[in-house]
Amino acid sequence: YKFPEGARNFRQYRELRVWARGRGNGWGQGGELQFFVKIGRDPNSFYAYRTPVATGTTQAAWLPEVRVDFEKLYALRAKLENAYLQNRPDSIACTGADLALIAKSAPPVGQLSRRYAACADGYIVYASDPVVAPPNLTAVQELAVGMVRVDSAGGMGPIIPGDTLEVWVDDIRLAGVVSTPGYAGQVSAQANIGDVAQLRLNVSRRDPN
Repeated sequence: YKFPEGARNFRQYRELRVWARGRGNGWGQGGELQFFVKIGRDPNSFYAYRTPVATGTTQAAWLPEVRVDFEKLYALRAKLENAYLQNRPDSIACTGADLALIAKSAPPVGQLSRRYAACADGYIVYASDPVVAPPNLTAVQELAVGMVRVDSAGGMGPIIPGDTLEVWVDDIRLAGVVSTPGYAGQVSAQANIGDVAQLRLNVSRRDPN
C-alpha cells in the first residue's frame, strides 16, 4: 500500500502492531510459512519483520499479536551504516532464510549487485544505497504485509500440491507514542577589550529528544 497523501512519519511511535493468522497448511511454529510486514520508501530501501503466526478459526488463532519494535530497527540501521562506512567486502550481515531472501532480491536496474542489509531475530534492514536512500521511519511511503516461505516440508502440516494458502491481517496500527520531552539551550557572550582582544563564546546543547 502506497500512502496517497505522501510520506508518513512513524518515528513518533515506538512500535507497530498487527493481528495476523494463517489459513491452510504450512503455518505455526516451525512451519514453512511466515507472516511479514515491510515498511519503507520503495522496494530498494525498507525495514521488514517476519515471524511465525498461528492458524485456525478461533480467537486464539490471532494470538499472540505481532509487535514490531522500532528500537531494534534503529539498532540494525546503525549496524548497516557502520558496514558501509568501513567498506566491508561482504555487507550482507545475514544468515539462513534472511540471507537466501536477500540473495534472491534483484538489485535496481543499472546498479551493481552489491546490497546492504542487516538482520537479527526476524528483523531486516535493507538498502541498495545507505547514503543516498537509506530506510527512514520519518518518511515512510509504503507499507506491505504478506507471507514468505522460509522452509520446505516442515512443521506439523506441511504444504502439499493443491493447497490454498492464505494469511489474514487485521487492525494495523502504530502504538507507544513517544511523549518524552526534549530540551535545547544556547548561551552566547561577547566581549571587546579595547584594541587588545575580542572574545566570543557560544555554548549550545540539545538532548536526543
